Amino acid sequence: MPAITNKQDIIAYFEEKKQRKTTEGDAYIQALDHLLALLNETESISAIKSAVRTLHRNELKEIQNAESAELRIELRKKLALYDDCLMQLRNLPAQA
Repeated sequence: MPAITNKQDIIAYFEEKKQRKTTEGDAYIQALDHLLALLNETESISAIKSAVRTLHRNELKEIQNAESAELRIELRKKLALYDDCLMQLRNLPAQA
């Protein structure tokens, strides 16, 4: 994993991830597209972290309410994506 030192590095990281994960389900790819749009459109790292935390929290609620195992699996893939983003953002200063 390359060293992430700024927002552009995170965008490049998730762009590369999108190229590698073409076999994942539509929900995962849509979540990845949404995450990339959020990263591209939002300047404030604090605002990005807040938005991703909200997405993460909502995804947890959906997983808890999901009836089918297949749906829970797909939702957990999205949750892992949000976890990854939060982990990458952790080392960036809030004003970057």
